[in-house]
Amino acid sequence: MKRIVPLLLLSMTLPAGAVDSADRVLSEVKAMGLLNGQALACSRPESVARIKALMIKLTPKSRLYGTAFETATNESFLAQTGNEPAACRDAALLSELVEDEAKRLQAALADAVPK
Repeated sequence: MKRIVPLLLLSMTLPAGAVDSADRVLSEVKAMGLLNGQALACSRPESVARIKALMIKLTPKSRLYGTAFETATNESFLAQTGNEPAACRDAALLSELVEDEAKRLQAALADAVPK
């Protein structure tokens, strides 16, 4: 409850588009985390390194984004390696997906910046 009240107050002071943009950024950060979990589980060090570099370069340093990324990474890793492991994607396809997601993240971040 203590965390919800400040967030509600903050969201009331922001235009509706800013909240939507922030949600979109958070969604893209989570998507990058999902790809990171797959890359880790499937031993794709090039993709892991690329995702790390992109996250450091592009994403604002905040607990919200960091937690979302880590949670998505963990969930994806566990899903990939769990009782019924999913098949690993081809390294080239995973790299392509990472680059596509990076473009979506950049676009979401650009939309979230006040103009």
